[in-house]
Amino acid sequence: MSFQPSKYQKEVFSWMESAKPGSSLVVMAGPGTGKTTTLTQASLKIDNPKDAIFVAFNKHIAEELSQKLPRGMQARTLHSLGFEAVREAATMSGRKPPKIDGYLHGKLAKEWLTENNYKLDLDRERWFEVLGEIKELINLCQLCLIDPYDEDAVWDGIDHYGLEIRTLEPAIDGVRDVLSRIKRESKKVISYNEMIWLPIIDNLPIKKYGAVLADESQDFNFLQQTFVKKLRKQDGYSVFIGDEHQAIYGFAFASTNGMRELATDTKADILPLSICYRCPTSHVALANEIYPGLEARPSAPDGDERHVYDFDVSEIIQPGDLVICRVNAPLIPLCFSLIKDGINAQIKGRDIGKQLIKDLKAIDKKHYIDWLNPKEAFKAYLNAQAAIISGLFDEDEAAAKVERLTDKIDCLGAIWDGSQCDSVGCMERTIENLFSDKEATIWLSTIHKAKGLEADNVFILKPSVMPHPMAKRSWEKVQEANMKYIALTRAMETLYFCWEEDEDGRPADEEMYRPDGLDSHHEGVTISVQAEVVTEQLPLLTA
Repeated sequence: MSFQPSKYQKEVFSWMESAKPGSSLVVMAGPGTGKTTTLTQASLKIDNPKDAIFVAFNKHIAEELSQKLPRGMQARTLHSLGFEAVREAATMSGRKPPKIDGYLHGKLAKEWLTENNYKLDLDRERWFEVLGEIKELINLCQLCLIDPYDEDAVWDGIDHYGLEIRTLEPAIDGVRDVLSRIKRESKKVISYNEMIWLPIIDNLPIKKYGAVLADESQDFNFLQQTFVKKLRKQDGYSVFIGDEHQAIYGFAFASTNGMRELATDTKADILPLSICYRCPTSHVALANEIYPGLEARPSAPDGDERHVYDFDVSEIIQPGDLVICRVNAPLIPLCFSLIKDGINAQIKGRDIGKQLIKDLKAIDKKHYIDWLNPKEAFKAYLNAQAAIISGLFDEDEAAAKVERLTDKIDCLGAIWDGSQCDSVGCMERTIENLFSDKEATIWLSTIHKAKGLEADNVFILKPSVMPHPMAKRSWEKVQEANMKYIALTRAMETLYFCWEEDEDGRPADEEMYRPDGLDSHHEGVTISVQAEVVTEQLPLLTA
């Protein structure tokens, strides 16, 4: 079947055909509206594809798109385009291009701490804490283009993003020194940040194009926004497409208002892309309760929403279905249950698994883990860390940080419940297998990791934490609304809201869907670690 553009897509194509030199277009696209399809079809209308670039958000997407674009047009990531500028600058100076080292920041931060610890006199725990603070502040300064000598701007960034920085001293001195070392070492070695950061701060020549098409533009941080705006020739045009209501990368320093910022900075025209080709009409209606404007496709089915008990999910779920949750911990018992039933189920997020292993090793160092009951050590670690956090931050911020830690501890407790491991090594292997990102029959995912995914049937665990009540900052509240919006727009047929028996907001028993043949009561599978310092079991903000 040939492509039949919607009225909104026709308006985008028309704009491109008559684009004025130096102009920009921002396309506000809803979920399932064919953002990438719109850009790939638009690329077919470009007179000179060799003078155009499609900016993709990651390497995998860029490789897939390369097969769909007109001959001569490339799909590239911002990192590859930035590294091209770094490589060309090295070649022009008669040097070899620098090597890539993803651990560069950590290595240089350790060097600085080792060299200066004689005067800092940090104990082991504070030494590693400052190491983490230095790496966090390097990311803040680079990705937000903040001058590390402007302490007010640094503190503003810390406060805005809620970074876990105890004091600026001595971390800020380390940041200034490490950034200087990064600049000096950049002729030989760089990390991924520097691929984009160096072309901006060193004003390196960046290859420019007559047409720049940028997908998922809502996820650009300030550094990426700055870079992508430099790709356009003076007499060329840019098209930025994205969904401002799917901006959830605040943890990576992206703004929830990024699309509007791009529109303002480039004096762009704004067009909508509003017809959802994924969701049934009832799901579109649910999404419009949060952000009005999404339209169901012509002849879209009615769709279905069902409220079920979480312990019934394993009886209902089918291969190809998707399970999502605002936080990680509730995913783990269900994943084990499916695995025990012979289903290849996995949780998306290798990076989440790596962080859990890191936390497990920290607990092992600080507390004796009795593997007959490791939750005692988990709880002791949570209480000790919560006490430290409470002494460093105001009440609201401390509560949010404790809840983030609680989700991790809950995950470790649930993993042990499902595996009955008897050692750190066993737990580490189990975590790696659960969060391996290999092919699976059924995927389980946080909402963060589910962005861009879809399935016929989608199961939302623990609906009461959408939006999460611990969000306090204005951008966090916007991001929480965005998260719920994403969750409600993943299913093509049925949305299942999966409740714990005692969960706040659960519908009455008579409103709960129960498959034929199941008992009227069942012991739930959700397991959580309770700690004296935690008043609510509501984990927060895990990506």
